[in-house]
Amino acid sequence: MNKTFVLICILTTLLIVFFHKIRYDQYSSTNSGGIVQNYTTTIRNKMRFSEIDKNLVSIKQEKHLRINPTSCYNYLKKSDIYSIRKKYVSESIFNTKNYEPSEEVFGQIEDNKPWYGLKYYACAHNIKGKNAITLGDSEESRFVNTPDALVGIETGGYDYSDYETNSYCTDLRYTKILKSLKYNPYTNTIIANFKHPIGEGYFSLKGINARDFGYNYVYAEYVKKAVFYESENITNGIHYFKDFLHTGPSCGLPGGCNNGSPAQPYLDFMVKNNADVEIHLKLWRNEPKSKKDKADINYRIIMQTY
Repeated sequence: MNKTFVLICILTTLLIVFFHKIRYDQYSSTNSGGIVQNYTTTIRNKMRFSEIDKNLVSIKQEKHLRINPTSCYNYLKKSDIYSIRKKYVSESIFNTKNYEPSEEVFGQIEDNKPWYGLKYYACAHNIKGKNAITLGDSEESRFVNTPDALVGIETGGYDYSDYETNSYCTDLRYTKILKSLKYNPYTNTIIANFKHPIGEGYFSLKGINARDFGYNYVYAEYVKKAVFYESENITNGIHYFKDFLHTGPSCGLPGGCNNGSPAQPYLDFMVKNNADVEIHLKLWRNEPKSKKDKADINYRIIMQTY
């Protein structure tokens, strides 16, 4: 009886090993963008995020962070954008060994395309289909070139046909509004200070940098003087950053332009009456069970008028 039982156990073990080998061989044969590659990417990301966490823990006193100059991306190759990104990440608190931009965020950029420009960006709606929409430094460089700003603020949306002379359209104070950044290690918080000329209008949060560094989930635990007007938004629930860069038709030019997408209404907010705004965000890499869960990093937005 005992010998029979032992024999059955041995045969069962051999069969399990055999079938696992078959499954492994099948997975290995699909390694071009398949299961094994995804597994490798997951492991690489875990190692990278762990390195980021160690870097943050090593900061022992309040640290002022870089706000880098914007630049023009028009007709650059995707590899050029990657080089720019890697240069600025190498100077940031989120730098890691062998950093590569996330393919989910940057992978759809196309070579030799125009980009939305900042010169008249505040009135972009009025210049779609015109070359003027690409003039100046590229608007996405506000975010790509300053990786420590995990969450940026998208501005603009003014509707003036005299875009070449109207200050709402031409004054870069309406679009380049980030003024200072610092990291507080005692509370694990990045504090981002913005200034806007009139402190009124419609705005949207941009999570390109947060998503690139793995901070996928966001919740606003405190909001002052900002109205998130969609019924489902980050003040009443946890949401996922979907930001990515790609070539799209919205600029109205033949062949499209590289730009940020998609629309995320739960990140949109309104400000009235020259209000000074505060938004305190909790960011997580993995979806938390509760809004009360400790954040992987905190991000505090302060937006004041001039």
